[in-house]
Amino acid sequence: MGSEWPNQTLCRWMGTSVSAIGRGHIEKGLPCQDASDVSWDKGIAAIVVSDGAGSARHSEYGSAGSVKVATQVLQETAPWTDPADVQKRILTACRAELSKRADGLGCPIDELAATLAFVAVAKDVFIAGNIGDGVVSAFCGEKSEVLLEPARGEFANETVFLTSSRASKYLRIVKKPQDKYDGFSVMSDGAADSLYQRSCGSLAPMLTRVLSWFDEHTSKDVHNALQDTAMPLLTSRSLDDCSLAMLRCVRVSTDDLAVKTTAFQMEFLGSKNERGLRNRLAVLEHYRNSGRVSTLSKATGLSKNTVRRHRRALKELLSQ
Repeated sequence: MGSEWPNQTLCRWMGTSVSAIGRGHIEKGLPCQDASDVSWDKGIAAIVVSDGAGSARHSEYGSAGSVKVATQVLQETAPWTDPADVQKRILTACRAELSKRADGLGCPIDELAATLAFVAVAKDVFIAGNIGDGVVSAFCGEKSEVLLEPARGEFANETVFLTSSRASKYLRIVKKPQDKYDGFSVMSDGAADSLYQRSCGSLAPMLTRVLSWFDEHTSKDVHNALQDTAMPLLTSRSLDDCSLAMLRCVRVSTDDLAVKTTAFQMEFLGSKNERGLRNRLAVLEHYRNSGRVSTLSKATGLSKNTVRRHRRALKELLSQ
């Protein structure tokens, strides 16, 4: 293998997010007030969860808007050299979005009150944040670590929302090197009722099991499994809505990749269709012998421009 290609192990962040309505909201005829998302853009992977306040009349709009805007800010500010600036920009952008939505609904911004919790990963660093009663965690193999615990307000059953005048005090930000972690999770307090033991700060073993699913299955398959099996269990144990978002650093050798399903190969290699997958696999196979564009073009029968595109994508997977 050429010197530009240091080993035969590729790495990609894969993930999913799921939100489900709680029993209490179904009984009261309320909508799901949680929102969650997972995104990839320009080498940045992010998971974001927002829990709309149960006491706020239009909080489902607040949580949806907060997830959308926070994701944008995390992508725009990577690699987050100034966490304090990231905090300020997230709060400013979220409040502006909620204010705009409140104006459209003809209500005060407090009617869109919502929490926010997130993790975003770049090449060698990650940033995490939490305001409210969500839980943000990191994983390394079978070991787990709670990065940001639920924050309470002045009183026992009170939390703090993005719309609060004290939001800048309560939005906690953590930035660390990423190299020791291979997974992250973010959950709302409804999911935390089952997955987080507040008395000792420990996490349910289920989370590490779910992360391991990404090693063999596509993000879509993991999403469906969570939606069909895990979420009904979580909502049966909580009156509140439940959200869970997870990221996994999946490492696969070129030999193991060859026996994965086509769907897994397409997601892992970032191919949009089966023709693109065949071309990317061809470039990967011949890169064992040479990384030169001209040599790869001759070996695969692909144009030099096509080889460059696939070569660039593959090099990103090897540089994680």
